[in-house]
Amino acid sequence: MKKSGQKKRNKKVWFGIGAAVVVVGFIGAKTVFSSKEVEPEYTTYTITEMASLKLDGQVSFLDTRDIFFDPSLGKIAEINVENGKEVKKDSPLLTYNNSDIQATETEQANAVNRNNLQVQQAQENVNLATQKYNEALNKVAAAKQKLNTAKEAEEKETLNAEIQQLNEAVSAANSEVAQANQALQLANSDAVGAANTLEQTRGKVNTVVTAPIDGQVTVDASAMSSTDKPVIKIATQKKNIQGKVTEYDYDKLQTGEEVTVTTVGSGKSAPGKIVSIAQTPIAKNEGNPVVSYQFTVEGDFPWAEGLSTSIAVPQKQMIIPTAAIQKEGQKEFVYVYKAGKAKKTPIETETNLGRKVVKSGLNWKDQVIANPNKELKDNQDVQVAAND
Repeated sequence: MKKSGQKKRNKKVWFGIGAAVVVVGFIGAKTVFSSKEVEPEYTTYTITEMASLKLDGQVSFLDTRDIFFDPSLGKIAEINVENGKEVKKDSPLLTYNNSDIQATETEQANAVNRNNLQVQQAQENVNLATQKYNEALNKVAAAKQKLNTAKEAEEKETLNAEIQQLNEAVSAANSEVAQANQALQLANSDAVGAANTLEQTRGKVNTVVTAPIDGQVTVDASAMSSTDKPVIKIATQKKNIQGKVTEYDYDKLQTGEEVTVTTVGSGKSAPGKIVSIAQTPIAKNEGNPVVSYQFTVEGDFPWAEGLSTSIAVPQKQMIIPTAAIQKEGQKEFVYVYKAGKAKKTPIETETNLGRKVVKSGLNWKDQVIANPNKELKDNQDVQVAAND
């Protein structure tokens, strides 16, 4: 009887264990199937601004001019400005004196005097010729008056012969007047030419060099007779930033774009604007084959010339993964994830440096399905995993 009861108890135990195994197996299977059901099939990509492009730059004066000694103007007789002073455009900087031209000036002044004497002589000749001509005319008039009152034939014949000779004298006197006037014109022309030449020469004896721009001057008196370094350097008080961009980032810059400039040493920042981008590359360094271009940033930069800076250029292009874009014919669209649904959204894009840039159709912070497939439909309920 005891063995029979023990067998019954053993059966109950094994039955309980089996039931527990079945329950555990059912729960495990349900968990496995449930995890497969809730596993997201799609991932999303959030449209956010890219990190700013960081480029190197250097503080530079907005405009600088170097004034070198010019031997062709003679010797520098005077420096008309003081070191460190502000000057305005067209203010006198240097005065030259040319002793060689001064000797030429003396010769030309003598030539002018000679020409003036020739003009005076020519004018006197004109006056004499004119007087002679007028006297001849008066004699002809007097002879004609006598002819009108003459009664005898012999007297008339004599007067006619005299008038003929007087007319010839008038003609000769008239020619002399013409020649004298021509000589006077030539003498005047020579005198004017000589005077102009003298004036030009005098302008070269003492030459004043003026400031080409407003700015502060730096004077180096030791360079007054040297062409290797400037006698005067003028620098505007305004400064700009000369930046450098490689060929890989060249298309990411635009004139008029707002940037932030930060000094490398002190970390001081100031806003600026790109005003020009060179189209001619900077000369390559032997150790760096990458092509680079210079660009200029203007702003209020109260820092010392030559300081190194970092230029932060915002990248406002809206970039999306190429895999997120679907096509219907020539039209492009993406699925925007919103409120648990995939919304089919038409877009327009362009390719820039191998990246897809959205021109229209999306907004910042939109979430697009990054890995759509053919089964995905408009307004479909979806579960997603973020993949920003």
